[in-house]
Amino acid sequence: MTLKPQWFGLADASAAVRVSFVMVGVWWFVFALPSAFLVANASRRRARPPTEAIRLGLRELGQTIRELRRYRPIVWFLAAYWLYIDGVNTVIKMAVDYGLSLGFAASNLVAALLLTQFVAFGSPRVRLARRRIGARKGIFIALSVYVGATVYAYFLEGVRDFFVLASSWDWCRAASSR
Repeated sequence: MTLKPQWFGLADASAAVRVSFVMVGVWWFVFALPSAFLVANASRRRARPPTEAIRLGLRELGQTIRELRRYRPIVWFLAAYWLYIDGVNTVIKMAVDYGLSLGFAASNLVAALLLTQFVAFGSPRVRLARRRIGARKGIFIALSVYVGATVYAYFLEGVRDFFVLASSWDWCRAASSR
């Protein structure tokens, strides 16, 4: 729609983006309706005043943090996951900006994003393969691929290389996720 707005009777790409946002809003609204009407509340407790709710929430948070100190592996896991997922999300969010800075056409970047979605369709097979090699080995393989992909991105020479990165990225994400 944004690449060929005239096919949809739209004036330009900015009009297509506006229509796309409305379509996404309608899409999410329609798919939220079953949850809104068919899922019953578990209980009807009285609403607490905001100050009491905040005070209780902070008390529970403090209690959780105090309990976490007894489980050092969980603390290490949370810290490692936070750093790991932050790095992954940075690369994902910056991919389009990187492609634009290299002078790639918007149509190529959209195609790369679509390619990533199609590759993600096959990622359950990666998860099945990961079960055979184990989670730990799968994570180390995925980390190696991430590092390799990041180094490869530094030496990108064209759109073809960008497509190679787009297709490899989701497979190693699937290999390292639960």
